[in-house]
Amino acid sequence: MVKHLESPVFPDFRSRRVLAAIFLLLSFGASFMLCLQHVVGLSLPGCGPASGCASLAEGPWGNIFGWPVSFAGATYFFALIMVWPWLGEAGVPMLFKWLVRLGVLGSLVFVAVMFFEQHFCLYCALTHAGNLCFWIVVETCPTAAATPWRAMGGWAAAVVLGTSVFGIAEWQVRAQADAVAHQQADESIAQITATTTSTERVGDDQGPGFTGRYRLGPEKAMIRFVVFTDYQCKDCSELELRLKPLMESRSDISLSMKHFPLCGDCNPMVKFPHFHDNACRMAQAAEAAGLLAGGEAFWRLNNWLFEHRHEYSDEELVAALPQLGFAGADQIAQFLATMSSNEVRQLIDQDVEEGMELGIDGTPVIYINGVELRGWDAEDTLDRAIAALDQAKPPARTAAADHPAGQIERRTAIWQEIAVEEKLPVEPGRWSLGPADAPVRVVLFFDYRNPYSPQLWQNLEAVCRENTEVRLDLYQFPISKVLNPRFDKLAEERYPLAADAVQMVEAAGLLGGEQAFWRMHRWVLENRETFSRQAASDAAAKEGLDAEALSAAADSPEVAQAIAADLEKALPAEVSFAPRLYIAGRKVSTASPSRELLRRLLELAGKK
Repeated sequence: MVKHLESPVFPDFRSRRVLAAIFLLLSFGASFMLCLQHVVGLSLPGCGPASGCASLAEGPWGNIFGWPVSFAGATYFFALIMVWPWLGEAGVPMLFKWLVRLGVLGSLVFVAVMFFEQHFCLYCALTHAGNLCFWIVVETCPTAAATPWRAMGGWAAAVVLGTSVFGIAEWQVRAQADAVAHQQADESIAQITATTTSTERVGDDQGPGFTGRYRLGPEKAMIRFVVFTDYQCKDCSELELRLKPLMESRSDISLSMKHFPLCGDCNPMVKFPHFHDNACRMAQAAEAAGLLAGGEAFWRLNNWLFEHRHEYSDEELVAALPQLGFAGADQIAQFLATMSSNEVRQLIDQDVEEGMELGIDGTPVIYINGVELRGWDAEDTLDRAIAALDQAKPPARTAAADHPAGQIERRTAIWQEIAVEEKLPVEPGRWSLGPADAPVRVVLFFDYRNPYSPQLWQNLEAVCRENTEVRLDLYQFPISKVLNPRFDKLAEERYPLAADAVQMVEAAGLLGGEQAFWRMHRWVLENRETFSRQAASDAAAKEGLDAEALSAAADSPEVAQAIAADLEKALPAEVSFAPRLYIAGRKVSTASPSRELLRRLLELAGKK
């Protein structure tokens, strides 16, 4: 008989069971939070769109047969929690130990994925840490001689229950998303049909029109697709798969692509690091192929890049080039040189600039005959759009007939579709511009260190000051681990000086009132690149404030309480990041609205 040694730290089985239960609850809690993020849109600190959480969820390890990994993890830990108290005092059955070992093996795999992909998710890490600790405790427990099959049956029943609950939740999420997508698609399809059949359209032979550099399908086509894409984008890859059979089965459809990589290396719209890190490089590869060998080579690279979007590297590309039509050392060297050339960079810059002019800030964006097709991700949207055009039977035209709406029209339409946020703070903000009884209210949750903030404020202040029927209320929402509980789980500060910036601005207001507040507010934004506490103190001294008193006030309880009060007002509306702008209760979907767009939205808000 095997004798199990008692641990000197955990001298009895009962204490180990309690400790193991704590670790199980930790793992379940962390994985359940990720489930809530997926199901109800809960904004988790450190899990924004540019975070490691988002990258892991979007990657090949984010789903198991289409099932979110967080659902699988939460179901597994829920079942363990249900059965753990019923294992009895005789020890842990060997079958249960092997179940736990398989679970910890899964955790080790996912930890390795985080390490090798260099994407950190705090909630994933807590889940796996709890699971590893649970396994260690289980291994120190005595092994029961008999397997309590009733308890193991309970574990299986709990798995079925958890799977059913999360399955229903996933179905509801998808049903709700499909309903929104179908509504957007219906409106888009009606607009596409009306625009395509209009007799006032510009003729076919007036310039290149709205199209990419390389086209699949005929120059004159009844249905003309143009897609702004990103080779690391999951939805772009899905759209590519949906378009491929259409292009293969019909001769009256054309397709061209434009680049909009969500990577700051070539897209000034993207100001966050480590988001689609390879997207610019991948776009360069496609364009290099097109320059060197024409359209067929471009589309070969296009297909290869989507197939390898998760594991792309320059080394892997070089290894694949002979199969893609670039064999031999000279051709490969020429390809790599072209890929890094100014000519290729300028081509991508042109696409990105065009996308920005059209109001694009994400991918994919798909146009049919010059009109954006929204809600494309509903299962049957593409088929319905094509069926509507088949019924309308518009004449085949070239891309010169297509004229997409600009960014003002696009962003205005999106703003009008957004539901009014009913949980914004009702009482006026501590810091406001404009008449207290103005009919149009603008609410801004603000962070001074976000790269978008200076231009946003410059445009917003100018437009609000020229309109006497607008009141702007500013609420502080620093992206700071120190000041904002929403971000206290971040591994490191997103904006290291966010706390200092807001504290100095609030301190100026505390010591010098409203005028001193707005002077320091503008100074911090205008001097974003060189900001420091000392520089802010020196600037305040020139305006008549005592530098030492300002520094002391910045760390005072009064300033901390004022910031905390603003953060409290952001909770009901579930504000998760800043800057976040609302006009007449509707969220503005971009952090960099132009003055023209702001004027349009304020004008529409004033008419309601």
